Amino acid sequence: MSLFGDKSEKIRKWGEKGKKDKLVEMLNKGEPKYRAEAATALGKVQNSEVINVLISTIRDSDPVVRANAIESLGNLKAKNAEEHIRRAIESETVPEIKEKAQTALEKVRHGAN
Repeated sequence: MSLFGDKSEKIRKWGEKGKKDKLVEMLNKGEPKYRAEAATALGKVQNSEVINVLISTIRDSDPVVRANAIESLGNLKAKNAEEHIRRAIESETVPEIKEKAQTALEKVRHGAN
């Protein structure tokens, strides 16, 4: 936990309020736990910049961050992320993330919730 307490609730609220800049900053500079939460919260923000940030996050070193970014792209039904998600399915070594990527790809392709 950081010096200023747990940021989880704040990150969740930023997602609900569409505070993309704060979430992107957290995604780029935060501890893995908070980066993962920011990746999830970005899945609630309809914005093309968010999609590009999440696409680049698919290659994050932390598996939970990668999984959450992929899941958020699926939730956003980000058509321009389809190829990136497909590549993640091919290259990912963590079975749970491959599964999330497959689900996200289906959401993107078919608009399913």
